[in-house]
Amino acid sequence: MHFSKRYKTLLICLALSCALVEAQAPDNNSDEAAVRKVLSDINGAWNRHDAVGMAKDFASDIDQVNVLGRWTHGKEEMEKLYALGQASGGMFLGHGIRTSVVQVVKFVKPDVAFAIVESKDDHNHLRTTYVLTREGARWLIRTQTVSPVRDVPAAKAPADK
Repeated sequence: MHFSKRYKTLLICLALSCALVEAQAPDNNSDEAAVRKVLSDINGAWNRHDAVGMAKDFASDIDQVNVLGRWTHGKEEMEKLYALGQASGGMFLGHGIRTSVVQVVKFVKPDVAFAIVESKDDHNHLRTTYVLTREGARWLIRTQTVSPVRDVPAAKAPADK
């Protein structure tokens, strides 16, 4: 089969473009593992009552909306809030061990991830939404929104007439 010089050049450019895109594609497996580790570390720190550990992967300008709708801005404020809640007599003590399951991690851009985590302890059943960004080799939490999970009773069938 005979191809024109222009067609061959086009094919070579296309092949090189594909190779370049492949080389620049994010390593979603390692990035997903890194995001999952950040989320797992928060749960581990919660169970140790470690306020600093809970906030270690927060961006300095994090925004968090808690289960009551309270909006907190900034890593320092989050550490203070966690320290008060985890201190003796704090509102977070007595909840037992929290278990968490990462339900989904999606990459909206190579350096931006969205995650949903379901958590349960003796007092709460929560679903938390996170937005994380990659800063160099680290993934930092930019936003965290906590929502209660409420069991909704099944709908009753209409009564026969």
